[in-house]
Amino acid sequence: NENDAPSSTSAVPNNNSQPVSSSWAAPAPPPAAKPFSFGASAPPPAPAGMFSFTSKPAAPSAGTTSAPSFSFGAPSSSASNAAPSMGTSSNSNNDDPTSNPDNGKVEKVEQEENTEEEILQEVRAKHIKFENGSWKKYGAGVLRLYRHKSNSKCRMVIRNEIGKVQFNVGVSKGMKFDKVIKDTKKGKCCFVKFFAVEDASKGLESFMLQVKPDCVDKLHSTLEGIVA
Repeated sequence: NENDAPSSTSAVPNNNSQPVSSSWAAPAPPPAAKPFSFGASAPPPAPAGMFSFTSKPAAPSAGTTSAPSFSFGAPSSSASNAAPSMGTSSNSNNDDPTSNPDNGKVEKVEQEENTEEEILQEVRAKHIKFENGSWKKYGAGVLRLYRHKSNSKCRMVIRNEIGKVQFNVGVSKGMKFDKVIKDTKKGKCCFVKFFAVEDASKGLESFMLQVKPDCVDKLHSTLEGIVA
């Protein structure tokens, strides 16, 4: 009887089937394919320090500066102008002890408030001091000869352009003042030389006052009159 015969397919085992209790996981799906594009894709960035033969370096944007390039030619004019000149030196009268004290310029110095002393003479001058075996000059200023109104004591004071005292010594009886005139290539240089006490711990020291040639006679005679 055909209906009672067993099915041949149900009795044959399936060798391709996997056991249900298998511990193997299903494989990961393959990565999705990149979409096709008709435009050229951007090349990957070249590693640092390597040359690229396929692309040109991008032009610098506004606001950025490029590194200076080397040149094997002559130096630029700006560099030569910035370099100091080695063959010239400053010609300052401050280095010449025989230069005129005011260098041809007379600057006004405001007089300090002083109601106890009267001014006997006022002249532009610089003082020079003998130190360590040589004469050392100091800046020019206004020299004023003062005499106290009550006790008649006298002194000489030099102040610079801002009123700072540069020289301050007393003038007393017995002091000797010598007039010294030297002829130089720049003309006559005139001084009044004397000994005075500027620092009590050092005692008497040698000084000179340098003034213009047309002022030396009056300064010398005024100082001689004070100590007479």
